[in-house]
Amino acid sequence: MKKLNFKKSVALICLGILGAKAQAIPLEKVRHCTTPTVLLPCLGKTQHEYRHWENNGVKHEVQKRTYIMRYNTPSANDTEHLVFIASGQRSLDGSSYQNFITGNTQNFDNQFSRTDNHVQTFSFSSNALPELVRNSGVYSPSNSFIASAWDSRFNWESQAYNKHRVVNAYYDWLKTKFKSSRLKSIYLAGHSRGGALVTRLAQRFKSEFPDIPLVLHLFDPVGNHVQQELVTDRFQRVKNPTTSEWQYWSYRADFNSLFPNKKNLRVLNQVGGKAFMPEWMDDAKKGIRSLADATPGTNSSANDGAWYFEGQSSRFSLFDAGTGADWYTQNWYHASHTEFASRDWATNVAFNHLMSSDVRTMIADYTNSRPPIPSCDGYVSRHDDNGATIRLTGSNFGGDNEIRDWRWQFNNGTTQNGTKNPTVQIDYWRFSGYRLEATLQVTSHSGKTASTTCSITLPSIKNPPR
Repeated sequence: MKKLNFKKSVALICLGILGAKAQAIPLEKVRHCTTPTVLLPCLGKTQHEYRHWENNGVKHEVQKRTYIMRYNTPSANDTEHLVFIASGQRSLDGSSYQNFITGNTQNFDNQFSRTDNHVQTFSFSSNALPELVRNSGVYSPSNSFIASAWDSRFNWESQAYNKHRVVNAYYDWLKTKFKSSRLKSIYLAGHSRGGALVTRLAQRFKSEFPDIPLVLHLFDPVGNHVQQELVTDRFQRVKNPTTSEWQYWSYRADFNSLFPNKKNLRVLNQVGGKAFMPEWMDDAKKGIRSLADATPGTNSSANDGAWYFEGQSSRFSLFDAGTGADWYTQNWYHASHTEFASRDWATNVAFNHLMSSDVRTMIADYTNSRPPIPSCDGYVSRHDDNGATIRLTGSNFGGDNEIRDWRWQFNNGTTQNGTKNPTVQIDYWRFSGYRLEATLQVTSHSGKTASTTCSITLPSIKNPPR
């Protein structure tokens, strides 16, 4: 197989070290106790922000152990990009490690008291994926809702119906953060069990919003093979082609079947396949491993012969003739399960993919293909017995920068073109109406047009012209 020079791979994979700390942001618990001592029963309260967990019947104990950080919180009307990143299931002893995928710090929950609903002392590495996205120049605080689950409580051993409730809660919550007519992209990423959660969320988003571009990044994602969760066949294994060690294999997941609609979809799955549960666990739990796809009819996924990162990664991709794109990319690594999160090389690979020309073009093409959704409004800025001055404002729900031409027509017989903020002078001696009617027609950069109307009531005058 062809091996690429390491220096040529640096653009794709940056082997970073722990970066500078980013700003402190509140970390929230979905539910907390209102009674201050363990001697009293926990009178729980679900925060209104996370009411969807209560509405969907998620167990209170699960709610109390669900931790979410909201990095950017623009209004739904302003949100153009939706970003959600989920951490993996925490280890059996309750500890956690520095995580570059979500940015969570080690043993973060120790800073919460029984009654705390949020703690605002957390800062994290600037190399963490949420910080890379926030500082990209694309996903700004004004146009991108960005959140991560430091503990998503989407645990492997949970019963299937409880997992379904958790998925519903996250999905209903995220849907409140945007208006579909304005949204330009959805970005979901997750490690381990967080990868299973965002995969199921991605399925829901692609079903309800099939045209909106969606990017899904998976870091050694783990389904439940016993429950057939995302696993095609619990007895079908896919070997890791970067090593001959027998411990490195994953369960087969048929991503073609998981995502029948591949329009405006890009999936990057970074996978290792090494077992990570201790030997004393029962056989079912010792079989907990990641998910990977393979060439149909085989257990091989090293089909294109391309090698990266000095032979440490083998690339596999799936092509969709309908979209004409490699919609699914799978990178194999000779790495442990925790290394995908505890070191920053995997997040750098993901970020480079998110910023790639392929993904940026997919989002730009969708944005340019949408018809504009204009609106207009106005007010009387000055008036006397002779006339009035009306100031109007036009806007496009998909973003004003998408409009190349603004054209106005008014019922006083005048027109104005080329401005979204016209000013109209009304002469009462020549205008007999009581309302100014305005028709706004906009043209997008792709040539699509749309129009809307608005009206402004003129003030009554003491001495109307005769």
